[in-house]
Amino acid sequence: MTPLYIHGLKDVGQQRERNEDDYRIEPRGAEGWLLVVCDGMGGHGGGHIASAIACETITDQLPAAPLPEPPRDIYESLRTANIAVHRHAETSADPAMGTTAVIAWIEGTRCWSGWVGDSRLYRFRAGKIMDQTVDHTRVQAMVELGILSEKQAKNHPDAHILTQAIGGGERSDVKPSVWNEPMDLELGDVLLMCSDGLYDLIQDEELYPMISGKHYQAAVETLVAEANRRGGVDNITVVLCVVGQPNVPDAEPPRRRPPILPILAALLALGLGVFLVVGLASGAGFLLTRQVAESVELADTSTPEVTPDATPERAPEPAIAPALEEPAG
Repeated sequence: MTPLYIHGLKDVGQQRERNEDDYRIEPRGAEGWLLVVCDGMGGHGGGHIASAIACETITDQLPAAPLPEPPRDIYESLRTANIAVHRHAETSADPAMGTTAVIAWIEGTRCWSGWVGDSRLYRFRAGKIMDQTVDHTRVQAMVELGILSEKQAKNHPDAHILTQAIGGGERSDVKPSVWNEPMDLELGDVLLMCSDGLYDLIQDEELYPMISGKHYQAAVETLVAEANRRGGVDNITVVLCVVGQPNVPDAEPPRRRPPILPILAALLALGLGVFLVVGLASGAGFLLTRQVAESVELADTSTPEVTPDATPERAPEPAIAPALEEPAG
């Protein structure tokens, strides 16, 4: 059995009075784990309640591993959470309460994920993002349609307007996103789940370098502390899972490209050398040929003697090759 090292932390941040995020880390049998992150929204404490209801409902809906059909079971757990939040909202002081949710369901070395909203899951291998959930937001839809670039979407005023949420106003059905095929986890893989309070302040390419080589618990604390240092404008929740070892593996160093100028200089020198060698050889051959020609010319300067009435010898008749016979039938 491959051990998993999992740690979670939620923080109110620097500018909010209440923490409306929630998360769960629940063992499921000998080799199973359920990880959930929810980011609540609403007034009068409604977001805090919505995220707690969603976490509890999902936990109840996914009670034991192995699941009969993990993608289908994850999908239904999110839909059931939506119903539960709506039911509570209808009788509360905050009928618009809602929450996001992202799930990681792990059985052995396989991991399925499902989500509603813009809380995220990343899978890193050797420091590189291998898998990432796709936000249910208006700007992400515009990116997929080619209306906005990734850079434009990052700072767009509608960046956090959700196209799907659990709860969140008038009762509506949700269509969770679920990966039908599991991620195959290998030694050293890192799963990072978080609310937008983290990734709004720390770019995707910054995440792994901040935790590379750190103990898994220290890695979580580092990310939360850095988000707070950069302003902590929202609640911050992080759940981290490292496969097979307690420390986040060091990222592979970037491959250094060989310097171009020395290579070009070497090629030029080689080409010049070949040119000189060929040139010298050609010159030597020309001189040798000229010397031979001059020797022949000097040797032929005397006039040959002619004997009167001498009959010149006839050149031999050329030999004629016999005709080829066609092979017998």
